[in-house]
Amino acid sequence: MPDNVLNPGDGRIGWLYDDDESTPHLAVMLQDTGEQIVMSVPFRDMGSQHARWFAQGINYGDDPHRTKFAYEPPQQLMFQDPGGQVVLVGCKSDGFSAMAFSAGVGRIVPNHVVLGARNLRYDTLNGLRSEIPWLSGWAGMTSRKESFKTKKGRVDRLDVRMESPPAIKLDRTLNFTMRPTWSAASPNEEGVIATRDIVEFETTISRPRPWEDHLIPHLRMRELLVVSAWHRFGFTRISVNRTDDPETALSGKTYGERWSDALSYRLPEHRERQQPPRFLFTYNDIGATGVRRWLRMSASFERAIQPLIFVADNPGSFKSQILQTGIAFEALGHQLGVEAGKSPTHQVSFMPALDRVLSDLKFNPLPDPEDWKKRCRASYMGVKHPDRGVPHSLVLANTLRDNLLVLRFWIAGRLGVKRAVLERRLSLDPVAHWAFR
Repeated sequence: MPDNVLNPGDGRIGWLYDDDESTPHLAVMLQDTGEQIVMSVPFRDMGSQHARWFAQGINYGDDPHRTKFAYEPPQQLMFQDPGGQVVLVGCKSDGFSAMAFSAGVGRIVPNHVVLGARNLRYDTLNGLRSEIPWLSGWAGMTSRKESFKTKKGRVDRLDVRMESPPAIKLDRTLNFTMRPTWSAASPNEEGVIATRDIVEFETTISRPRPWEDHLIPHLRMRELLVVSAWHRFGFTRISVNRTDDPETALSGKTYGERWSDALSYRLPEHRERQQPPRFLFTYNDIGATGVRRWLRMSASFERAIQPLIFVADNPGSFKSQILQTGIAFEALGHQLGVEAGKSPTHQVSFMPALDRVLSDLKFNPLPDPEDWKKRCRASYMGVKHPDRGVPHSLVLANTLRDNLLVLRFWIAGRLGVKRAVLERRLSLDPVAHWAFR
């Protein structure tokens, strides 16, 4: 029996089911194209029931008011083949191909798919877990304990014990936790057993909530890792849970929670790296209190933080990145003014905005703040306004480096990282080592 997986390039032929018993069962293909997950739905003619899911611009004489048939695919659909069941969540029509309005193929694209799910209620969830590479290093958590004994100068005994420490509660909202765990596998190599340390983020709630509610803290913690390491992290595994879909034996008796793997192209893609990242700050520097501050400030300072994350996730030209960081400084200066008691509608020019940011730094990573302010303004205004001159590319590059340092060190200070720690980490930070001449 094949595994219930869907890898990029894979295509699976199976049966389509929805929640309407009157809908005829239909053979379809489920495919991961590498850019999106697509279900291809064949139909015999444009008047068939399935064809109408894709016929938004077509008028039908037998149903002029569009009340007899459905003209959009159901939000949730189930696919089944010898590999198992797959539930598609948030389904939308992606058009169709047909010859002379006869036989054709429609395309359905879901927001998420859940491998192994056994009901169609996965539009809401009781739990969601996510894995991000290098999270265990940032968290400083491990499930592995090793000890050894020597005899005559050689290792005579090695003990490896995998036992997960308790989860750490990060926030009361959706019972958000950081959960250490581990896995073991036997690769295709005789005598080898591989163990793997894992740290997951987890949200759980007794009453099911939409995906978006669960994903918010996971996405914000991903962004925190991005800020700390200045690397595009993404999710390498997502699993979800519904309490009404437990693990069951062949007898029908339930024996535990079911956590099913989920796939989605709506979530950030991870960019691999060979060397361990150098974090500007870690969990040990900020603790659960710092995490809660981040979850709040990533919402209240969203218009300043999101341009910074955009630069990390979408590296481009120096000009485009200068523009985004300039937007971040404008928004940050404004929000700091609101925080200090000014009206939310007050206006602040660019240089005073930079002054507010510099005055709010716990540790200033720049050797000459006044020179940076001039370069930052000249670069941002030169890129933003067509009637201004654009500084030399070397000036843009070095200014971008300094912009990123100021924004990231401001965030670190706000999260509670001590000044002495930031001062030490500056010499190790990858962005600080960017040198353009």
